[in-house]
Amino acid sequence: MKRLTPLLLLGLWSCVAPSDTQAQPPALYPQGQPPPLEPPPLATFALPRSAINRVAILDPRVRAALQTDEFKQRSAQVDVLWVVSNAGIMADERDRLANAVSAFIQVLAASKVDWQMGVTSSDLSTYVLPDGSTHVGDGGQLHGPVPILTAADANYVADFKAALTWNIQRDSAPAETSIFRSMFLAIQNAAPGGPNAGFLRPTASLAVIAAANTDDQSFGEPSWYARWLQGLKGKGNEQLVTFSALGGPNSGCTPPGQSQLFGAQVAPTVRLQQLVQAPGGVFESICDEAAFVPSLQEIALDIKTLRRYFPLSAPPDPTSIAVTVDGQPVAEDPQQGWQYLAGINSVAFLGSYVPDPDADVKITYAVGGP
Repeated sequence: MKRLTPLLLLGLWSCVAPSDTQAQPPALYPQGQPPPLEPPPLATFALPRSAINRVAILDPRVRAALQTDEFKQRSAQVDVLWVVSNAGIMADERDRLANAVSAFIQVLAASKVDWQMGVTSSDLSTYVLPDGSTHVGDGGQLHGPVPILTAADANYVADFKAALTWNIQRDSAPAETSIFRSMFLAIQNAAPGGPNAGFLRPTASLAVIAAANTDDQSFGEPSWYARWLQGLKGKGNEQLVTFSALGGPNSGCTPPGQSQLFGAQVAPTVRLQQLVQAPGGVFESICDEAAFVPSLQEIALDIKTLRRYFPLSAPPDPTSIAVTVDGQPVAEDPQQGWQYLAGINSVAFLGSYVPDPDADVKITYAVGGP
């Protein structure tokens, strides 16, 4: 075997071993300058300003929410308290009152009113009668064989007349016209356990009707009795109490057929008129025989038994209000329908039309205006 000389080995090594300049692998792509790139030509685009309209951005249209308030008309109930003078000179007026009570009841019945009545005198006096016996006034206790009269009493006219009848001795005795005090005691006596228990029903209106030919002589001002009456049914129900009276007008009067009788002249009953004005009611002359029945009918019509005001739960658009009673539409009419009272935000029936007892009243409206 032939040996290789060192010189020969060195030459071979130089051919195999890479130099420092050849340490990196050769480039995969040939070296050279990339070809020059030129951007494509862009055409200038111009919008014609005359063809552009300005777009206005508007708030979305808001539709008012609809609200329906539902009510149940109250049951029509009234308790009628008659406070009548027991003066002997009042005998004819008491007879006329008894004969006219049927017309009074007919008005209540036509309005589907559940009524009951009681009679007390204005007599609170205690005195000795000519026969030596002692007389004690009614003191607000209901008078007559049937103290509480109702529609279930088929003889209510006769029983009412009996409640207005006093014996001759009593009629001839000195009379005390304590209308206000007798009214106060009669209502106080209607408390449970009292002599008039059961007369005042919690859900009923109260109508007090006085009849006298002389003015009230009770202690205390009419304004005090007015405030007391208005508070009987609780806050917000002041309109459920009325006080009406048959008495002497401002100019006084003389009952028909009594011009020759001593003491028949009826003086102005100023205090009765003042109390009528406060809680509300009707005042009529006790001397006008022809108007006696119409007067009682007017008093009956004025009794507030049904709800007339229906407050809304939100402020409405007044033009959108629609009212139905038992499913039937009711027209907006101050006299024969409803009207909107913005001051108290209520729908009111203040004319001849009032929803019947227990009727379903629905009021639909747009909330907050159009």
